[in-house]
Amino acid sequence: MTAKKFSNALSSINESYINEAITYTAGKKSKIWVKWITIAACFAMIVVSLTVGVVMMGRDDGVNEMPKEKENQDTEENIEVESKPLCVDSVDKLIETIKNIKEGKENNINNVSELNTLIVPNFTIDGYYLFKIEVTKVSVFYYYTPLSVSRVDGLINYDRDYVVTVRRSEYVDKSNPLQPLIDQLKIPPNDDGYLYDSVNNVVMFAYENVWVSIRAPKSVNYQEIKSLCTVKSVEID
Repeated sequence: MTAKKFSNALSSINESYINEAITYTAGKKSKIWVKWITIAACFAMIVVSLTVGVVMMGRDDGVNEMPKEKENQDTEENIEVESKPLCVDSVDKLIETIKNIKEGKENNINNVSELNTLIVPNFTIDGYYLFKIEVTKVSVFYYYTPLSVSRVDGLINYDRDYVVTVRRSEYVDKSNPLQPLIDQLKIPPNDDGYLYDSVNNVVMFAYENVWVSIRAPKSVNYQEIKSLCTVKSVEID
């Protein structure tokens, strides 16, 4: 309630009641108690009006509302905006980009400057080529597609393409890289030490202090995927 509304609340008491209470003179002494009852009633009405006025002022002036700045701040804090992946079309281009970022020539997207070693696939797939590499905050993705496919949209088709994922060492339990995957997927390792997700046709294995996964089309069997599980380290000078 504003000061004007508060004043109006007080003025809503009939002035005649107050005047009557002040100027009242009883005809007989025996009825003087009537005067005090009237005064007490008027005083009670003033107290009630004051109380209502304070409450309404609190509501109207936004005392009980969250400040807009705080509300906006909480909303912004709950929204995590992830940077777009760094995309290149070859390992050589990725190495060149990382060097440029380390030298301050390009923006440091997804903390790429922290990459001192790249884990790259060390295999070839007949009829396929590496058409895109993506670097996010936590992983590096290598995408392979058939030579016969024209990749103009950059979209991935899991029924046709291969995807190699290397988790960045900053986000891996170096003492046991595969353990978080075992806990999350509830998949025990095979006798050969590999994890196999038969639903998505993905083979996972540890290399040095990271884990690597290879997802293949459903037509490719476990042993064929396993034969591709070779990677190498490339140092960034």
